[in-house]
Amino acid sequence: MIYFFKCDDSIKIGYTGSDNPQTRLNGCQTGSSGKITILGVMAGHLTDEKLLHFKYKDYRQSGEWFQCNNDLLEYIADNTVDSDTYNKVMRHVSVPEPVKPDMSLYVIKSEADARCNRLGEGMEALYKTEVNLCNELKARIVSLGHQLETAKPAIIYAIENPDVIQSNL
Repeated sequence: MIYFFKCDDSIKIGYTGSDNPQTRLNGCQTGSSGKITILGVMAGHLTDEKLLHFKYKDYRQSGEWFQCNNDLLEYIADNTVDSDTYNKVMRHVSVPEPVKPDMSLYVIKSEADARCNRLGEGMEALYKTEVNLCNELKARIVSLGHQLETAKPAIIYAIENPDVIQSNL
């Protein structure tokens, strides 16, 4: 069975072969200073636990403990029952061992996400560099405009008085 325990702002996603999550909770409670409660349980095996760990990896705090968040709480609310209901139902049902999923697809997706993030960061840096270059060019153009305005009377004088300029060279 897969169980979800809550302690303060953390949620433990765990697996136990036992039909009694309270026994597992008691073991966890021994090593915890906070009060641990059972949020819910669901049928599942170790593979299912690992998939849930992977699904919520961005919220991992330590080991099997994850930061309490709306996504995880919603998943728990939609997919679990209390332990008494679970035990009543499971007395009449057997859960087959799951087919081991191909984790390579999750690894590929994770790597693709990481590459996209790096690409996004690289694009952002390139954009900032381009903006800086554009701002530098604008500043140079403004400076040249000021220099041209300053030199304009001399240029006009030289155009209007070429003989004077020639005699001074």
